[in-house]
Amino acid sequence: MKKRLTGALIICAMCMLLPFSAKAKTKEADVKDALYTDGFEKVSDYEKYANEDASVKDSLVWIEGRGISYNEKAKSIIIRTVNGEWAAYCGESGTSSFYALAAQAVDKDLRVFGKYTGTSQNLGIPEVSFINSDIYAGFYRMESTDNSYRLSFCDYAVEKNALDSEYTYGEATFKTSSAFKTEESTDTLYIYYSDKIPAFLLAHTDDLTDSAFDKISDDELLETFADVYLESSEKLISRKEVQIGGRKGLICESTFTVEDVSCPMNLYSYMTVIDRRFYYFGNTEPYLSTETFKNILMEVVSDITIKGDSNSVSGAVNKIPSKEDLVGDYLMTYETVTASGETNTNTADNKMTMADLEDYDESTGVYAYSGDGFAIVLTFEFDQKGKVVCHGTVTYDDAVSSILGKKKD
Repeated sequence: MKKRLTGALIICAMCMLLPFSAKAKTKEADVKDALYTDGFEKVSDYEKYANEDASVKDSLVWIEGRGISYNEKAKSIIIRTVNGEWAAYCGESGTSSFYALAAQAVDKDLRVFGKYTGTSQNLGIPEVSFINSDIYAGFYRMESTDNSYRLSFCDYAVEKNALDSEYTYGEATFKTSSAFKTEESTDTLYIYYSDKIPAFLLAHTDDLTDSAFDKISDDELLETFADVYLESSEKLISRKEVQIGGRKGLICESTFTVEDVSCPMNLYSYMTVIDRRFYYFGNTEPYLSTETFKNILMEVVSDITIKGDSNSVSGAVNKIPSKEDLVGDYLMTYETVTASGETNTNTADNKMTMADLEDYDESTGVYAYSGDGFAIVLTFEFDQKGKVVCHGTVTYDDAVSSILGKKKD
């Protein structure tokens, strides 16, 4: 199943024929309500479940409360509801990245949709399991009540692989994983995460160099093209402006349906305009977006480089600085984006010593280091004036920071 996007010629025609003021149709959205509740009964009588009443055996339920702890032995998030505590069972055979994401549910206000499985043997409280390999049977999941965090079987089944390679699509080069399968059609790139689940990333670009767009700013084009791409959505869940890599972008979540799939599908997408080209990266999975694939999308788009980008670093005779060239003081700007789309920018001074550069590769200009729960990748080079500059990313927990730095005189 693939989500086909509007072709470039159709979009150009729409933009040329319609008055610009008439194009902005899609409003800001920030849905916090529980969605896809059909088939699940919200628990009102806690005692029935605590006492394992025969009438509720194996029933599909949903609960709402506060995540207060993660029990490693029981593989469960303990959730305190207004009536009593529940165990949200996370399964025994999930990926390591899934359990790290599950632990982040602590201190969140949560909803859990799943199957009541009786009393937890380890915890002695009613248990609900939100892990179900039959993805299309219903939307089993654990999510925050503001819809910014969500886990399902998709996260459980697929390990979040390191983005260890690059892919060039049109003018754009971005990070990807050698474990992913890629396929290009006439106008869209597809990146498939795993054969285990129906989730994939798609990329698309449109040329905006036509004279019809000459008097329209990049920001206006971004808003207009976003409206066009979202026009076929059934429901717009969220639409937020972000700054990634020093450029404006939009992160949107929306739903759509296709004839050959029995459940609604979701698009968690990033859109931006670079050098008069519109770029669209969209993660597709059943029902609603989940953390593993939101994180992958954010890592993919956090360090896009564009061939011939007027803002890129180029023109130096020697592209790769030596370790000696790198030693010194730097001014670094960090733009941090969480999986929910929240962003902030910070600037700080940093000092680079020879001891810090043990992991720097002088043949490539790349510094890469990973520690407990984080990874950093920086590429160093000379700008057109011969000054050392760097760009890259830091990933940690559910956030990605893009870095731009310049060595001080």
